Parts: sequence; C-alpha cells; structure tokens
Amino acid sequence: MHIESGIDQQLAMLQFSDSFFPGGATSFSWGLESLRLDRQVGNVEQLFGLLQAQVTHRWAGL
Repeated sequence: MHIESGIDQQLAMLQFSDSFFPGGATSFSWGLESLRLDRQVGNVEQLFGLLQAQVTHRWAGL
C-alpha cells in the first residue's frame, strides 16, 4: 500500500474489489451474466476481450 496514492484511490479499490466493503454502494459484475445470456459473450476470446477492456478502461486509473 502506497501512502502517496491517496485515500480516495485506496477506498475505491476496496469498494470495487470487495463486495462486502461497507462503502454505501454495491459491487456489480458489470453485466457479464446478462451478456452471456444475450449471447454477446459466448466464448473465451469474447470473454478475454471484455476483461481486457474492463482492465484497460475501468481499472487502469486506480
């Protein structure tokens, strides 16, 4: 844990990574179940693309 990263970033990391963290919000899978049921994500390559996009665009700034 880096002190210089700031408390806001640390709290955001805890909120996003731990569904039981009492942050006043709920953690979600960002629709993976719905994407699977709607056949938007139906194979490993599509799942990898979804995960890569999440890491690149959602998590890289934390």
